[in-house]
Amino acid sequence: MKKLFAALALSSVLALTACSDYTGDAVVDGKSFSPGYTYVSMMTIDKTTIPVVNTVPDSWDVSLHDPKGETFTISVNQDDYNWAENGRTVHLEHGEIRR
Repeated sequence: MKKLFAALALSSVLALTACSDYTGDAVVDGKSFSPGYTYVSMMTIDKTTIPVVNTVPDSWDVSLHDPKGETFTISVNQDDYNWAENGRTVHLEHGEIRR
């Protein structure tokens, strides 16, 4: 079971990173924003439990499709997120929007 889970996790990572190096034109299909958050976890060191504050930053993602119709999502900065509009054709170099 552990090997199956590991294989599934690895294939998911490879699938997500396969399109992140795309170079060429693509059309914006949608955008999603995930606000950052903070959470506390507990860590035990030498029988002493201490709280550890973890911060997850804001994230901005843009969903696109290339001329062949293949869809993919890239992470962008806030300025590119605000600039990208549904239906807009953008140029990507190695998975990053170039304006």
